[in-house]
Amino acid sequence: MPSGGGAAATIVDPELLEDLEAVRSRGYAIDEEENEANVRCVGAVVRDASGTAVGAVSVAGLTLSLSQDDIPLLGPLVVAAAARVPAAIGRNV
Repeated sequence: MPSGGGAAATIVDPELLEDLEAVRSRGYAIDEEENEANVRCVGAVVRDASGTAVGAVSVAGLTLSLSQDDIPLLGPLVVAAAARVPAAIGRNV
């Protein structure tokens, strides 16, 4: 386990900077068993009217049912869902 806690797959420097750039580029983050073994997650930021991050939307599943092939399909759906959150709650969070 990396120092500072986390699961065995937790990303640590300088890999983190490369991963953050990939997240910015594609618009969503991927948790590949980094927080919990056998669990994969795809998440996107929820932004307020000024563009400030105020939350997130994610989909998680066991690696047996949520394959790596599903990620390119789910990513854009999660991004779209995150973009709809402010309107869905009736305000510009």
